[in-house]
Amino acid sequence: MAGVEHVISMEQTLSRKVERTEAGETSGGHDQPVIATEASEKLSIAVHEKVCTSPLGQRFKKLRDAGANQAETKPKIQKVVFLLREQKNFRKYYKPRAVSLGPIHHGKSKYRLAENYKLRLAQAFVSDSGKSDEYIYGQIEKNIEQLKEYFDEEDLFLLENQLPYQLLKDLMKISARKQELKNGIRDFITIHSKVPEKDGNDKKRTPIHLLDLLRTRLLGSNVNKTSKKDWQSFRNVVELKAAGIKLEPSNSNHLTNISFTRRWNFYPGFLSLPPITVDDSTGPKFLNLIAFEMCPDFENNYGVTSYISFLDSLIDEANDVIELRKARILSNLLGSDQEVAQLFNEIGRDLVPNPKIYSHVRTQIQEYYDKKLMTWLSQFIHNHFSSPWTFLAFLGALLALALSAVQTWYTVDSPPGPCDDFCKHYPH
Repeated sequence: MAGVEHVISMEQTLSRKVERTEAGETSGGHDQPVIATEASEKLSIAVHEKVCTSPLGQRFKKLRDAGANQAETKPKIQKVVFLLREQKNFRKYYKPRAVSLGPIHHGKSKYRLAENYKLRLAQAFVSDSGKSDEYIYGQIEKNIEQLKEYFDEEDLFLLENQLPYQLLKDLMKISARKQELKNGIRDFITIHSKVPEKDGNDKKRTPIHLLDLLRTRLLGSNVNKTSKKDWQSFRNVVELKAAGIKLEPSNSNHLTNISFTRRWNFYPGFLSLPPITVDDSTGPKFLNLIAFEMCPDFENNYGVTSYISFLDSLIDEANDVIELRKARILSNLLGSDQEVAQLFNEIGRDLVPNPKIYSHVRTQIQEYYDKKLMTWLSQFIHNHFSSPWTFLAFLGALLALALSAVQTWYTVDSPPGPCDDFCKHYPH
């Protein structure tokens, strides 16, 4: 019956002295009574009818509940979304190398050896705190329900190997080396972000975990201007250089500190980019930051994703990396320049950035491109004076041409001198 839900309840009653017979066929093919010596089952079925909402109404209710839950829930410590896990080259970057933290990778044989070190470190922490292990366990247990909220139990969307920052705060409160631990976290984030704590906005809110704290420090508090016109015909760094755009490092390492300026409103243009060091940790660090931004319960502006997409648009091949190194924007500690180019091309693949971030930079570069005279002048200088030897050869040719012109002028238009008069009066 549409709109009616049937609820069937089954009640079992046990009896020791009740005999139940059922019509059934035995192995011999004859009907025989079945006797329950210890217990018999009495099944009573009650059918209740209650009016429920229609399937469409249920869907609307789920939709409203999802919106309410989204507003109330905190971002979880989750596994990387399947869209990023499909790239086989990067799967290793989402798994811990030596030590597993939290429940996601706990118990795997790969990290069994590290469990012994974790126990030793835990024992050292207990000893340094001056408290008993039972006391510390009790303090953590007080907030265990709150800490559980930071872990998502769904396999499809779980972010890996993080600990809730609240847990770190609770442990630091107990420790006798509280300030030393705080300084350790601060220095760790500073080393990996290259941004001093005073330049970040770390203290505006409590981070979810260390990865969230790293993202906050990297992005800073700069608000990017937006532009309605956001279309670009330019591509990589080499092409920008050919158009007369020079690269220079920004005055800070915040990822949002990207700008384009034209001094004296003329040639050349300057594109400022934050300095970045590329090493073995760059891939895992940015991939996990991007995965964190893609978590469905984390409302953000996709700042790291947009930065990687912008950098990927500038880097196509090794020559682009070379130009970034020459401008002291990129420090390559990874390997060859081609490896760096390949890294950013693979990380930036299939990313969808925030169109508002860096839109004003792209617009300003495009306006520079649209001025044909500026572009032609830049192309001429790039094609003919890209090498200092070419420039010196041009100066030499120009000087020779000038001397030849002067000599010709003196030969044709110079006034007669004393020697000319003497030759006229005393011919040979």
